[in-house]
Amino acid sequence: MSIARSQRECPPSDSKVQICAPIGSFPDSLNLGYDFPAKTADAASLKKVVGKIDSRLTIVEQRIITGNIGTSHSCPLSRYLLPRRDQNQDFVRYRPYFPKLLTATACGWVNVTDTRHDYSIMSYATSPHANEFLLFYRVHTSALSLHVGDQAVDLFVTIPQSTMTHVCAWFDSRSNQLGVYINGVETSAGYPGRPIAGGGSLILGQDQDRVNQEGLDPNQSMSGSVDNFMIWPRKLTADEVGKMLSLCQCPSDFILAMTLEKVEFWGQSTYEVQSVCPTI
Repeated sequence: MSIARSQRECPPSDSKVQICAPIGSFPDSLNLGYDFPAKTADAASLKKVVGKIDSRLTIVEQRIITGNIGTSHSCPLSRYLLPRRDQNQDFVRYRPYFPKLLTATACGWVNVTDTRHDYSIMSYATSPHANEFLLFYRVHTSALSLHVGDQAVDLFVTIPQSTMTHVCAWFDSRSNQLGVYINGVETSAGYPGRPIAGGGSLILGQDQDRVNQEGLDPNQSMSGSVDNFMIWPRKLTADEVGKMLSLCQCPSDFILAMTLEKVEFWGQSTYEVQSVCPTI
């Protein structure tokens, strides 16, 4: 990625994203947590700067790509079906690179059709930690076990069977807090404050015991559907979650949206084309 001071100074580049704009033109709402030096114009100097804040580079790219900074737009529509129970072949995998995150919110609509055993909604695994970021529901104790950096906290909430339920799980390693919104109602708790590492594998519908969807357990599989699964690099507010629930409006600064062109289907997992967003 390179930044030039003006359009005419923009050199050819093989970088994924090339930004040709005055450095001072970046709005305050980007909230990088770093003041770019006034004379930082060459790619080498910039790379040294953003190397210290690599997880935030993805945030900048996403906001520039969307063209909407600090705004909301219609949520991208997707529905992924996990039709079978008690198996370890059906899941949906996110293909692009996953960045390191100091804080995040993961949201999606969940409809679980079989609750005879515990199940994984989302599993993100890295080489050091199988449970780098995991949303795992414990049926018999009615608790969402939220794992961040291999540290687990049980949040006692209800995800009913065969009912479309909006789940937004979040963590903030800087404040040592995590929590979940279930249909807009928040439950939170403290945790040791670990971030999550980048470069791992993210799947829906199974629990990974090792990176790259290895060690899947049929007794931890989810059957049902997941809609509009997205991740943001910050904690969403209750008002933002409420707009997703009632208006299908999603904040535009997401770093991950599991849209059709970015996923792989394994086993008998599949998708349905949606024209209307779930709401409550």
